Amino acid sequence: MRVGTLKTVAWVMVAVGLIAALVAIRIRIRVEAKSSPVEIVVDYDEIAAQATACGTTPAKILSQFKERGATSVSILVQSVGDIARYGGAKVDPETHSISAAEADTIIDAIVRFSPELANRVKLAPSTEHAGWTTLLFPEDVDLTSLIDMPVAMPEQALWDAAEDGMGVVPRLANFTLADEPAMERILHSLKREGVITVTFTPEAVLGYRGLEEETAQAFMKLGMNVGRIEFTRQKGDRDLAIAAKTCTVSVHEITPEEMPKLDEPAAQARLRRAVRERAIRVLYVHLFYSPSKDDLDRNLGYVQRVADLVKADGYPLGQAVALGDVRIPKLLRLGIGLGIAGGAAILLAALFDLSAAALVTWIVAMAVVLGLGAMLGGIAAQVCALVSSLTFPILGAVYAVRGCAKAGAGDRPICAAVVGMLTLAVLCVMGGVLIYAVLTSRDLMLRLTLFRGIKLANLWKPIAWRTWLRDAREKSWSVFGTPVLAWHIALGLFLMAILAIMVLRGGNEGGAMTSSVEIKLRSLLDSTFFVRPRVKECIGYPMLMLALMLIARGRRDLALLPLTIGMVAAISVVNTFCHIHSPFALGLMRVLSGIIVGGLIGLVLCRVAQRGTGTGKERA
Repeated sequence: MRVGTLKTVAWVMVAVGLIAALVAIRIRIRVEAKSSPVEIVVDYDEIAAQATACGTTPAKILSQFKERGATSVSILVQSVGDIARYGGAKVDPETHSISAAEADTIIDAIVRFSPELANRVKLAPSTEHAGWTTLLFPEDVDLTSLIDMPVAMPEQALWDAAEDGMGVVPRLANFTLADEPAMERILHSLKREGVITVTFTPEAVLGYRGLEEETAQAFMKLGMNVGRIEFTRQKGDRDLAIAAKTCTVSVHEITPEEMPKLDEPAAQARLRRAVRERAIRVLYVHLFYSPSKDDLDRNLGYVQRVADLVKADGYPLGQAVALGDVRIPKLLRLGIGLGIAGGAAILLAALFDLSAAALVTWIVAMAVVLGLGAMLGGIAAQVCALVSSLTFPILGAVYAVRGCAKAGAGDRPICAAVVGMLTLAVLCVMGGVLIYAVLTSRDLMLRLTLFRGIKLANLWKPIAWRTWLRDAREKSWSVFGTPVLAWHIALGLFLMAILAIMVLRGGNEGGAMTSSVEIKLRSLLDSTFFVRPRVKECIGYPMLMLALMLIARGRRDLALLPLTIGMVAAISVVNTFCHIHSPFALGLMRVLSGIIVGGLIGLVLCRVAQRGTGTGKERA
């Protein structure tokens, strides 16, 4: 069998893999559609403050927010300590007692957590507060362990929510007396109030530490959802979410501390992106303006605009639904693995002079390894994704550079650069589709597990470029025999610094390195495009086109640095599809917008460079 025939077989494998990947993605989209409703939650304490400022009742204010799009209200499950802080109870360590206006609710809470302790508590009228009841505890009971014991949500808040037909999303704190029966009883009491989704106070989730598995079992048994607030550092958060992944919904909140740092459009855009780009299904919306009579309409307008943006993106408002399991048949996963193996075989044939026998061996070996890896899932699937993230961008690079080198004899180097850029982009998208499909799983979609392989790909791609240039047999390394000027060094350091920054801040972890200039640029792109192109592509594609134009004109010696920077665009395209939590269509639109913006900038850059350096082929 000839090498050319084997390459055709490998391309057929790629085609099969892409078909299997698209079918798998279709299965995922159907599962996602079942959990599309978005729940907009407002804070009851803020509503009550707004009602006080307006001289009306919280129920009337809540009804107005419901009309504007709010679906639920967040209510704190008060502990004994909370009730004491609000003046409804008094803890007296000297007499080993707790006095309260509504002692029955505290007794009910004690019964939930320790029926044995409840039987040992004695009741007596309070000597300090008329109408209060004093709970006298045995000396061996540690009162401090009762301070954080959840008691109940305020009855008035529940009545107000029920009057307006709004859902209730409790904020529940972890507590010292938490054990498996106690957690199940407190959740059961919330369930009786009609609660479906429960969030937790910032310190820790229910069941921390060591009881996350039992807490998850209680949630699943009662058919309730764990509300996981992203970007927080709640203790036990990840462990609980992993154990309760069948009933976990993602929550986004702009905290009151963050609100003053944002203007209203920025806050609305952030909430919109959370739903559209990160599959957030519960928006915890704090009032943007301080509760006052004059700002009621502004707060109502803020919530309505958030709701309108969510609905405009095709998401209905309603009770959040946990993401179902995405079950992709093993046969489809096998096909995806074969597609990645086919691409890797084509890349090997493009880089090395392999005999037909050697290429057959590589095709069979990679088909077996990557096919099985895709079927197994987990770490094995991540290895397959890493191979794809390396293979297709480098293959696109090889085809783009060689195509421009062959086109050098013509008089249209810019056209060659455009074709080369599109070739690279298409192959990166092909690799990205295979990655997206092979990594699709509930764990990655909920970000319980992260794909870290893209970092390795980021570091190896520039090296792969240099390796290919060395193998080009056109004396490309002759550049090292020419004199080096100071501006060469300065330009090289500048471009490599840009590359390093972009690699280091790839993914969701690099936000701390985002400059104010880039934030403004992102805002501009957000307001211009339905889906904002990535800044890396707006920079990478022009540099790539400049490098390809130089290669087409025979100036390979000048192409090395812009070529290396240009690979940032390829990295960005693949990285877009590595965000498994994002919708597939959104990723495609982001890549397309990046090609359009980056391509237009690249055309201008190439035209300016062509005029500045003259026309025609300058070096062989």
